[in-house]
Amino acid sequence: MCFAAAKCDPEAAVAADESYTILSGSRATVAMPPAGSTINWLGQRYSEDAEMQPLAADATKVYCFNEMMGINKRQRIHRSLHTGVMAIDAFVPIGRGQSMAIRLPPGISEEQLRRYMTHVIRAQEGNDLNILSPTCSPEEARMFRGLVGDIEPASRLTIVSGRDTTDNSLGEAVMAINSATGMAERIRDEGGDALLLLDLEPLYRMWAVLEEVAAEQGMAEIAMQNQDAHINAIPEKDGGAFWKYIARSNASTGRRRTFLGCFLQRAAQLSPERGGGSLSMLCFVRQQDDSQTSRRDLEAKLNNLKQMKLDDAMRKRAIDKVEAQLAELADDHRSAGVPDDFIEESKATTDGHLQFVDEAATRADKPLRWCIDMQESVARGITSITVQNQ
Repeated sequence: MCFAAAKCDPEAAVAADESYTILSGSRATVAMPPAGSTINWLGQRYSEDAEMQPLAADATKVYCFNEMMGINKRQRIHRSLHTGVMAIDAFVPIGRGQSMAIRLPPGISEEQLRRYMTHVIRAQEGNDLNILSPTCSPEEARMFRGLVGDIEPASRLTIVSGRDTTDNSLGEAVMAINSATGMAERIRDEGGDALLLLDLEPLYRMWAVLEEVAAEQGMAEIAMQNQDAHINAIPEKDGGAFWKYIARSNASTGRRRTFLGCFLQRAAQLSPERGGGSLSMLCFVRQQDDSQTSRRDLEAKLNNLKQMKLDDAMRKRAIDKVEAQLAELADDHRSAGVPDDFIEESKATTDGHLQFVDEAATRADKPLRWCIDMQESVARGITSITVQNQ
């Protein structure tokens, strides 16, 4: 579901009494477009008037998802990626071939997130980076292209969109991410340097759906059965109930890290014997405002609590608290941003992370503020040559 959750026909619908077939044996491909194109995840280009053009019969196609790059094919990160922000380039540098989570504060709009990406794109003036960025819908792709404008790096920017114009298809959004990554991997494998700019919110929303389905189908319980024998062997004395809770929580977050790793651990700097190409990844994530937790988030939390084999009194207190929060909510509207626990897993999966201070959030009509928390941000790979370490 994570890698092929998109319908062959984006307009098709499946009614409650109808059946469908999951093409589990197929591997989705994307046609490599000329640099500077706006395409859907299959590789079909959009013209300036938003008309979709047919694929060329001789188009070069690459797989949207590939095997992880082995350690023996990589080399130490030794080149920096210029961002145009002194606080980052001097103190928390990003290396070519590195993945970096960028944690934005609450209150950042979708357009502001894309403006942060645009700043990084403008900083690539005159270099050789091929830049790729996925979007959820064609409308979002056009908005992003308009923000970038007519600058030299725009000729090397490929925007990959989902095909659903309603901006509601998570499958399309996730396939756009995989498609952009697959093209970036091809550029890397051919000796070029690729930069991938991601918004992690579609991955969070997809994971929330997967958790919801797993709870409804009892799949989480099945996954835990093999571990229950070891967990239940923990004696009840000396806080046994607490350690069982920790063990089950770690198992749950481990599955989430595996999910994130399939997307975020695809950055690499190849060795000279492999062509010396690189794939760098900047993963932007907007922090969710704690006061705007959505009904879906609370329901997912409630399902997790019901599945855990906790002490009855402990479980009842936790469930009662979440149910009280649910009762206070009005009709649900999906809140923008990603909750802290998912962001922390993202930080654990990437090579490093940048954390913005809350004061970086500004009104949409104000200039962007790059206010980096130096104490909480972590750079890896080329930190030995940073100002911070000298």
